[in-house]
Amino acid sequence: MSVADQIPNVVNPRTILLVALCLFPAVGAQIQGLPKQPSIPTAAPTEKPAGSKQIPQNPEATLDPTVGRLPQRFDGNDVNLFFNKLETGTRARSSDQAKGEFESTTQWKDRLRLSEESPLIGGLSSKGTYGFVVEQSPGDYPGVRTAYDADGLTFKITVRPEDYFRVTEDGLRKLYSAIPVLSKVSESSHLASNAFGVVREVRETLRTVYQLRFEAKAKVVAGALLPAVEISSLATRSSIPIPLNEARETKSNLRALAVCKLVPPFVSRRALTIMEATIESPFSVSHHYNYLSIDLLAIWVYNYETGVIYAKIDAKQ
Repeated sequence: MSVADQIPNVVNPRTILLVALCLFPAVGAQIQGLPKQPSIPTAAPTEKPAGSKQIPQNPEATLDPTVGRLPQRFDGNDVNLFFNKLETGTRARSSDQAKGEFESTTQWKDRLRLSEESPLIGGLSSKGTYGFVVEQSPGDYPGVRTAYDADGLTFKITVRPEDYFRVTEDGLRKLYSAIPVLSKVSESSHLASNAFGVVREVRETLRTVYQLRFEAKAKVVAGALLPAVEISSLATRSSIPIPLNEARETKSNLRALAVCKLVPPFVSRRALTIMEATIESPFSVSHHYNYLSIDLLAIWVYNYETGVIYAKIDAKQ
């Protein structure tokens, strides 16, 4: 049987027309009277409310401190990206700080001044204002915590930093506050052995924490071995009036934004070993802290879904 014998005797004229249109597109332009495909409606552009000056969603963009409203689902600046760029940039600058053999003192100082005035790296500048979303606090831990007062119809917002002392190079003991922004936990395993040849699989847990670090302004008891600190003076608190019928939905969307400027030394690290692995207990836990050095300007409380800014709390007060 030939191929022609397998073709049906009756062919639908519409099938012939569709085949012709596929093989010879120009034919379609000459055929009149065919029904047109319905047009697909396009969404009308969304109008921004009057006076709602917004900023773009850019993980490196500077923040306008006078802005009246944030973009919807605003995530702030990317602390991981900032830390990596600043660490690379400051390392390169540090290697170029020394005075050259054939460089006069005046030329050296002028070069350092120009270096300080130029962007740090990739457009990041110590003169720019940036905003980082504060991490939610799991209970009574550092971070942002929200609680609704159904009688007073207000949200109580508390941003609590982590506080610690650090001995400076000149021997002074300074108190620092660090606002948590991002935490990541990773797990891994490897084989390890001791001097007697006993082999164990060691499971490692690493918690990497990104924090905004700044020098704290708190009362310290002079002369104490471990100075007592009035922790309450370091926390930022605010009350936001929200109607009862909107409270439940609003709570899940409340965010706190740390508005700040970058300051030297820009980045630093700290590592803590929480648990060391042994033959009897082959588990290890470590915490790595990555700090951005900042000058904290304000804490903004806003709605993540709508971008509405409820409060701008001046950190200098």
